[in-house]
Amino acid sequence: MNEMIGKVPNNDDGMEIVTMLRRMLKASDSKYRLRLRGRKPKQGVRSKDHPYSLPLDKADVLALYLVNKEGGWGDQFYENFKRGYGQGFRAGELRTIARIRGALTKVEN
Repeated sequence: MNEMIGKVPNNDDGMEIVTMLRRMLKASDSKYRLRLRGRKPKQGVRSKDHPYSLPLDKADVLALYLVNKEGGWGDQFYENFKRGYGQGFRAGELRTIARIRGALTKVEN
């Protein structure tokens, strides 16, 4: 996933940019959607408490990404890993490995 725009301020002006880009994507019937990720924690927030990305309300800056609406295998595995991470790092890792093995089994058959 490549970063489309980085360092968008997380304020009203930045959200206007996000809204405008989303409207443009919708009007053009694009196969992509906009994904937001929080960057640079606000004062008093530790980034170590959020291993993947900061919640938007705790970030000073946003990074915008264009991702395929259908979602590739990488996105699916990332989301699966993230769900399992709440049960511990190893649980997320094992869930992801199981999904990869299942996908490979389907390909072989």
